[in-house]
Amino acid sequence: WNIIILSGTGGLADDIEIAWNKKRNETQADGKHTKKREGEDDEDKDKKAEEDTYDAAVDEIVSFGQLNFLHIATDGVEDVTRLLTSRLLGSRNMALSPCLVSAWRTYGELT
Repeated sequence: WNIIILSGTGGLADDIEIAWNKKRNETQADGKHTKKREGEDDEDKDKKAEEDTYDAAVDEIVSFGQLNFLHIATDGVEDVTRLLTSRLLGSRNMALSPCLVSAWRTYGELT
């Protein structure tokens, strides 16, 4: 699935981003051994309690979806345009073909 997540809007979008970050961090931590500082066990217990809420639908989205994140606080109109254009055109060239531009101009003039 090709999914665009609007981060910072609250609710499901933020839940998906949190789950994705958690999964990414777990993947990066595999094979890396880090030494814990004193007092980190208490922090880990608090984090673990927050992360114990499991949602099967969110897990499936994170596991199988092709996620694209747009952050409402930092991403602008150009970022949205670029992302939507790349999704609509697929893996082809990001630039619109001259033929397509001409066709839309002609359509605009005739309407």
